Amino acid sequence: MPLTDTQIKGLRPSQSPTKHSDGGGLHLLVSPAGGKLWRLSYRHGGKQKTLALGAYPIVSLADARLKRTGAKQLLANGIDPAQQAKTDRAAKLASNANTFAAIADEFLAKAEREGKAEACRSRPTCRVSGRARCAHQEPQDVHDVFLSCRRGY
Repeated sequence: MPLTDTQIKGLRPSQSPTKHSDGGGLHLLVSPAGGKLWRLSYRHGGKQKTLALGAYPIVSLADARLKRTGAKQLLANGIDPAQQAKTDRAAKLASNANTFAAIADEFLAKAEREGKAEACRSRPTCRVSGRARCAHQEPQDVHDVFLSCRRGY
């Protein structure tokens, strides 16, 4: 029988972790400390696996069911949902590290490690939005940045 939001709110922790099934491999794991965690049990490549979907109430019952549906679609296409989640996380981290500010910080750290002169490392920096992604810039945007550096403001 599928879970309801009222049932989930009424669940209390016990001495050992307990699973409360919603169907389709989705269950809510209630830990002895009181945490309520969504898990999806599935089989891929002949092995039993478990995918963490988030903590209740941050991930609601409806959201957990949507995530279950998405994971089942990946499985139908022969993709391991846990591996896909790892790949997505790594891509997001790589994207966040590719900003003008991150690249400038990396350049200055390298210059310091290599013993470049202090005068080179302490020049006035260009005014660049640190959150701007390098891959999403138009040529004119980059040109404007270089012009501002040349002018010194």
